[in-house]
Amino acid sequence: PSLGAYAVAKAGVIELTLTAAIEVAKFNIRINAVCPGWTETAILDNAGRKGRESMQKNIPMGRLGHPSEVANLISFLAGNESSFITGTVHRI
Repeated sequence: PSLGAYAVAKAGVIELTLTAAIEVAKFNIRINAVCPGWTETAILDNAGRKGRESMQKNIPMGRLGHPSEVANLISFLAGNESSFITGTVHRI
């Protein structure tokens, strides 16, 4: 409830990622989206134990993500190992 504007904005970023990736690929520029789920950051400091438990129930891995895990994905996408990856959406 009450997340319509957020959902539309996120969908817009995803579509912009796909479109921009096609437009600039000829210049060897890669564009990908990274969409982190619930991650251990200061924003969750006020969630409390019950709030965190509720979040974790909906996460396939059964735990919150770590900022380093998101950073590792971004590092991979920025490196040469992913030179053929563009226009993708990575939900982590």
